[in-house]
Amino acid sequence: MKASALLLVCPLLMLGLCGWMSLGRDTATPGSASSPTAPSPSAVALTPVPTPASPQPPPSLEPTVAGTYETLAFQEIFVSPVGPRGLEYTAKSQRLAGQKVKMTGHMVRHYHDDPRVFLFTATPNTHDQREYMLADSLPVSLVHVFLEARPGQAPDWRPRSITVYGTLETGPQQEVDGRISHVRLHAEHVTEGTTTTLLELRRPIVLQRSRMKAAQATATTNSGERQPHLRPRTDAPFPQSKPTQTPSSSS
Repeated sequence: MKASALLLVCPLLMLGLCGWMSLGRDTATPGSASSPTAPSPSAVALTPVPTPASPQPPPSLEPTVAGTYETLAFQEIFVSPVGPRGLEYTAKSQRLAGQKVKMTGHMVRHYHDDPRVFLFTATPNTHDQREYMLADSLPVSLVHVFLEARPGQAPDWRPRSITVYGTLETGPQQEVDGRISHVRLHAEHVTEGTTTTLLELRRPIVLQRSRMKAAQATATTNSGERQPHLRPRTDAPFPQSKPTQTPSSSS
């Protein structure tokens, strides 16, 4: 009996000893070599989070540059009220002809035939080329602003006031659309009307839906032909017409 009991107890003791040894290996101290240790927070390399770049302020016209232009108001172009001699330039506008001036006003909501030009007035105005010479309500102090030509681009209308810096030119001159301009401003800089923030008025013509629609409407109205009063621009302020020859009467 004792021998058989010993044979049963010995395997149980061996199993218990093996289980105790494996349990001790799993519950070893964190400092022991057999236990994997978690990395300390200081050992973890922190990835720096990039800070969003602050938006750059829009470019502005330098005060030293803006100071070289003299202010000219629209009401300072012609003598008011109009006298018996018709429109006359004021002494100031005559003095500033060919000089650098700055004028603040509004772009006329109109799409000129010349892609360099937009019409400029003191107050907001709208002009339809199809009604030219029929219902022209633009003021006499109208200014033709010329921008530097860029292929495929033209000035796009802005509803807010702007300030144009450029060289003043006076005197009658026929434009591409047939209108006689009396005041022209060759623009060098354009800013917002209340600040010196620079503006770029030119945009690709194909992206100007209103301009494209106006051109299509004008073409439809004219049935594919130019209006008879429209003439190409010439160097002469008033094109000279050829004298008509009267047929000689036969005897």
